[in-house]
Amino acid sequence: MSLTKRYLRRLVKLLFAVLLGALIGVNGVAFMQVWAITHFAESGKRTARPERLSVFDKITILLSGVNIPRPQNRRTPADLVLLMRHITSLVQTLRRWRRGTYLERRRCR
Repeated sequence: MSLTKRYLRRLVKLLFAVLLGALIGVNGVAFMQVWAITHFAESGKRTARPERLSVFDKITILLSGVNIPRPQNRRTPADLVLLMRHITSLVQTLRRWRRGTYLERRRCR
């Protein structure tokens, strides 16, 4: 084999290895992005809007993924009971008004 054929084969193998490594790297970054988007973080702040991020932050998020914290429920069932009482009262008032009995009761008072 001549020297140019050996050199060409090494070059093709090296190019193949670089392309394969790049493909695996891009797939790894894509996997981390998908994992970050589909799984909630236990704590921390939500990732800011892209318009507000610096270039360094954008590159960091591109490589690691966004942070989406788990939603927290701030209301208790007791809060919902009070809300349901108001809604029930409003519905009853609207039904009486629709039937005309609400206005009659107000006149009698």
